[in-house]
Order: sequence, then structure tokens, then C-alpha cells
Amino acid sequence: MTLAGILILVPDTLLIRLSDMPALPLLVLRGSISGLVLLVFWLTIQRGRFVDLPRVLGREGLGVAACYGVSTLGFLMAVEKTTVASAVSVMACIPLVAAVLSRLFLGERISPATLIAIAGAAVGLGLVGSGDIMAGRLSGLPWALVTAVAMAGALTILRATPGLDVEPCTGLGMFLTGLIGLALGGRVELPAESIQWLWILLDAALVVPFSFVLLFRGPRVLAAAEVGLIFLLETVLAPFLIWGILGEFPGWMTVAGCVVVVAVLSGQGTWRIARRSQRAG
Repeated sequence: MTLAGILILVPDTLLIRLSDMPALPLLVLRGSISGLVLLVFWLTIQRGRFVDLPRVLGREGLGVAACYGVSTLGFLMAVEKTTVASAVSVMACIPLVAAVLSRLFLGERISPATLIAIAGAAVGLGLVGSGDIMAGRLSGLPWALVTAVAMAGALTILRATPGLDVEPCTGLGMFLTGLIGLALGGRVELPAESIQWLWILLDAALVVPFSFVLLFRGPRVLAAAEVGLIFLLETVLAPFLIWGILGEFPGWMTVAGCVVVVAVLSGQGTWRIARRSQRAG
């Protein structure tokens, strides 16, 4: 389920680029559409009411919504201010921060194999962003770090409350991103061309809401750090998709780093399957 969510999320960065809109107006439009789609979806399948939201969410749901809102703001700003490769290089912090938060607040031990995988993924993503880092193109990296910390926080809260209803808290978080965009000086700016509407609607109405619903269900069965590791798969596939569609070659260091990350994640997944089979046997 988590893997499916990540694969659905892969075109997100490409659709952001294709929409050709400034970060803050896009944040307002994208957040409003995504939030509306997800809340209507929740109301339909649960036959709920808007007045039930405070009871369903609770403090934990509000925490997830806040973390999602901050992480989305950080991601859009990072993509606007630097290359995708640089932005995703910092995302290696997600599983590490999630591991630390889970240990501090949940008392959850992280297996040595997971820690090794986190270290290996960090090396790979360090290679991904090394070209821009050495060239001094660092303006978007603080925003990428904000994204990583906020996303790790959301995964940790979801791990602590496995019964939390994912759809309404994620939908509220998406609406929050729109409000953040307005508060920071964004405005409701409608795309001038129909093709821009196509990319925005594909991203905001399909890719973003349903990928994150699947992703946020992951901590029910996996440690937050392991979900964070799976999340990195999107960060290594997105540059290749942009390369194939837009011709933005990520560089050979990025290619090498992506190979490392995929190898690490494949190795960790194989190890988990083998261990599960040993326990079953």
C-alpha cells in the first residue's frame, strides 16, 4: 500500500514543473483543490458530516495536518529555488529524523538493518545533490530540510495513533497549505492556459490526495523510519521522469546516487521478506 502511494506520487514534481506557476499561487490552488477532493471523498465513503471533523481529528489529526501543510510549503519552495536533484538530496533526512522521533516519543527501537539502510540511502542522495551543492546552489536546501523534518513528524504521529482516520486529517492539511500560501503573500491566481489546468488538476485532484492517503496508512504496519525509507523511492525516480519528459539531465552523479538508493531499498525489502519467511517457517 505504501509502495503504491509512492509510485502514484512520482509524477508530482513533473506536474509542478509543467504547470509553470509561481510557488505561492500554486500552493493556494493546489492545496484548495486537493483538500476539497479528499474531504468530499471522506464524507462520501464514511457518510460523515463536516461538523464531525473536530471529533474525528483530535489533537493528533491536527498535528498531522500541520506537519503536512509545512512539508508541502517547504517542498514547493525548494523545487522553485533549486533543482529537483538538490531538493531531494536533503530528503534523506526523513527516515533518520523519523527514527529519532520514534525513539524519543514512542520508545521504538530501530533495527540495525534499517539504520544501515538509512545510512546507505543518505550516501546515495548525497551523490544526487552533490553537483549543485559543490556549485553553491543552496538556496532551496533549507526549505527541503523543513520538508523532511515536517514529513518525519507526520509519520511519527501516525505511527503513534494507528486508528487515526487518515483522509480528513490529510485533507485538512492540504487546505492548510492553501492558507499558508495566502498568508505568505500568495493569491488566487488562475492558470491562463487550458493545458496548465490539465497539469494542475491531474496533480491536485488525483496524484497528491490519493498518494498521500496510501502513504499515510503505512505507519499502521511499518515503523515511521521504514515508511520514510520507502518515501525516498519517489525522490530518486522523479529526476529520471523529468529527464525523460523535459530533457533535464540530472547528471551522472545523480544517476549513480539513484542507483545506490534503489539498491539499498531493494536490499532492505529483500531482507524483510526473507526474515518474515524465516519467522513463518
